[in-house]
Amino acid sequence: MKSADRFVSLSDCNDTPVFSLPLFGGLMVNKHGSRFMDEGTMAKHAMYCGEPLLREGVYYMVIDDGLIDELATTPIMDFISEDAFGNMAPGVQMGFMGKTLTALPEKVQQGIDEGWIWKADSAEALAEACGMENLADTLEAYNGYCATGVDEEMFKEAQFLRAVDTDSLYVVELDIAAWVTLGGIKTDGYCRAVDADANPIPGLFVAGVDGDFWAVPYFEGGSAQGFCVGSGYLAGVTAAQG
Repeated sequence: MKSADRFVSLSDCNDTPVFSLPLFGGLMVNKHGSRFMDEGTMAKHAMYCGEPLLREGVYYMVIDDGLIDELATTPIMDFISEDAFGNMAPGVQMGFMGKTLTALPEKVQQGIDEGWIWKADSAEALAEACGMENLADTLEAYNGYCATGVDEEMFKEAQFLRAVDTDSLYVVELDIAAWVTLGGIKTDGYCRAVDADANPIPGLFVAGVDGDFWAVPYFEGGSAQGFCVGSGYLAGVTAAQG
């Protein structure tokens, strides 16, 4: 929310290249500097990440000069794997095809100037700059996983294990973005809205994107059209049964 660019450009990812960073499966941390999910999920199944991102609210990418330089000079289609690209949403795929993030260095500097990207020359200095007490330890452990090719904490695929250790280091603050309700009205298994004690509220049914299908116990991808149809039917049947 601190950025002058507020929304991801689906027509041309080079318009908002910093916002594309989570889609490459790199190191992601919470406000304490600790990992909280398998970051490869963001690369291969981004639409299924509503639950963990919603719980964190604001999340952070940790990158280095090496990644910035490579993304600014390498076509995206040469940078990501075929299976990661194949699982991305069509809009994201179209935005990536034929693109190189040449604007990334400029946009990173913009983020530094606007106060949502921090830069330092060591893990300890970076942790102090952004106030993350666990960041230095997280970086040490993560780079160790990258060296062995085995993520012993989040079990991320080896293809996404890239060390964050070249020249300057950066922390990038990002806000969750989505097309539909995140953390909507809580319901039971019959689409009946429930109160604070999880008891059904008489006469109140919830279907479609206003439900809490991004949260427990539902995990849906895409625009969840199947859930919208199914929940509408279930709510109608339940209501008709009184």
